[in-house]
Amino acid sequence: MSTLVLHLWRWQQCEQVLRLRYPKHGVLGALGISRATHRSLRDEQLHFPELDLKSKNDKSLCFFHRHDAKQVEAGHFHFFQHHQPEDVHLLALALNWHGWPHRLFSVNRWVTGETWMPATQTWQHFKKWRIRTERRWVDAWRVCEHMDRSTQDLPLVGLWLESLLACLEPQIKACLRARDRNLADWIDRKPGVNLLEDQSLEVLSEQSICWTETAGIVDR
Repeated sequence: MSTLVLHLWRWQQCEQVLRLRYPKHGVLGALGISRATHRSLRDEQLHFPELDLKSKNDKSLCFFHRHDAKQVEAGHFHFFQHHQPEDVHLLALALNWHGWPHRLFSVNRWVTGETWMPATQTWQHFKKWRIRTERRWVDAWRVCEHMDRSTQDLPLVGLWLESLLACLEPQIKACLRARDRNLADWIDRKPGVNLLEDQSLEVLSEQSICWTETAGIVDR
């Protein structure tokens, strides 16, 4: 079994468990988000989960929020990896209202107040991003068997995200490279301007995700 197929299989397993519980919204349901309740939400300070999703050693974290989202999008995850003096913002992942991955995008430094790194270094930090509490991969169904129902959702979200990001490695790298190319172009157009703090530049690159085609590899 290839590495990609393994990650796809793991993601599908997590997706199956979440869809059994939350048929309409999948992973969004595990975060307590529904279109009926949160469609008009615009408070970017409101995070899901409330205290963010963190690794046991607090070196990796993410949160989901919604603000000025495209109509088709429910909101997006921001991913961070610990670094000094400030954490590294890796990328953002937008989901549609069905809980499906919709696009990846990068943001300017002023948005997140991060330690800025070029694409190659950012990717090295991305490879370290881990949310699960166990050293080895834990089967999604085993999470359901060995944990109380009230505490299962967030570990399942972590497994869902880890396996998904592993599947999206080519798209992630492409989005980071596009970010650096676009920033270099803007530097040529605006000499002398600190573009990383230029609030007219928020989203630096984006990469669409055709996830249904990718996931189909597992079934072939």
